[in-house]
This record gives sequence, structure tokens and C-alpha cells, in this order.
Amino acid sequence: MKTFKLQDLTRIAMFTALMCVFAYVFLQLPISPAPISAQTFGVMLTGLILKPKSAALSQGLYLLLGSLGLPVFSGGTSGIGILVGPRGGYLWGFVIGAYVTAAIIQKAEENNKPISWTILALASLVGGIILVYITGVLQLAIISDLPLITALEIGTLPFIPGDLAKAAIASLIAKRLREVLF
Repeated sequence: MKTFKLQDLTRIAMFTALMCVFAYVFLQLPISPAPISAQTFGVMLTGLILKPKSAALSQGLYLLLGSLGLPVFSGGTSGIGILVGPRGGYLWGFVIGAYVTAAIIQKAEENNKPISWTILALASLVGGIILVYITGVLQLAIISDLPLITALEIGTLPFIPGDLAKAAIASLIAKRLREVLF
């Protein structure tokens, strides 16, 4: 069993708290059950800074807080119903996305590659966008009884430009934070 240092626990808690704050930066679209929010930005930043297990734990803790009724999901919503509803797949994807984002960075570090903005952006794209979209669209299609193509259209297309911008910004911020923290 892995034990976490106090510094790791502090970072996990900090990124969990950031996710709670980012949930309040949102815009509900009339065409999609999932709002545009700063949460994917938080997922990317979490994965770009924390180690894989810490990143996943941070996002898992965020889901636990919301499932227990704290108003930490987008727009101040909460509850198990959100996690099993049409937009819940995106939330589950946060855990997977943060883990994979961090794992990509960790793999690059193990290969002694300099952690460039390009590697950070690629990790954000894979973990913070693609994996979150996959889990989100699948649950949206299943729960809403939508054809997969329709779920893909309403569950990804409106979000792509903003998420690409978030990946670029998260990568810039993470590049600087990594210089300071590591």
C-alpha cells in the first residue's frame, strides 16, 4: 500500500478544492445536458502537476464530495443522480483523464525527456479531452437513449474549441508551476 507524504496530501486536497471552484465557472448550453465549464481545465492541470495516483485520488475525492451532497458539481449541483445521469460520464472521466494525463507526463520523465509545452499539451489532449469525452459521450448515449452519433454531436462538438484553449492554457501554467515546484 502506498503511503502519501504530507506534501502529496496537501496537493491532492488543493486540486480537489480547485475542482470545486472550477465547477462554478460554467455556461449551460441549451443543446447539451453537459455545461461548458472550467472543470476540464482543472482535470488537465491536476494531471499535469500531480503523480498519476494522486491525480486520480484528487478527482475521486471530488466525486465523493459531490455524491455526498456537497454542491461541487457544475452549477452547484450534487448527488448520486448527477453521477448516474446523462452528464455523469464526464465526471467519471475526470478520474481516468487526470490519471492518464499524469501517467503520460510520468512516462516522459522516466524516459528523461524534457517536459516541454508540447508534451504537456499532448497529455492534456489525451487525458483531459479525449478520455473525458469518451466516457461522457458513452454514458450520455446510454442514459439518454441517443444514437452514438447524436450523443457525439451534442456531447463534444460545442466543447472542442474551448477545451483546446483550456489545454493550451493549462499547459502554459503547468510548465511554469513545474519549474517552481519540481
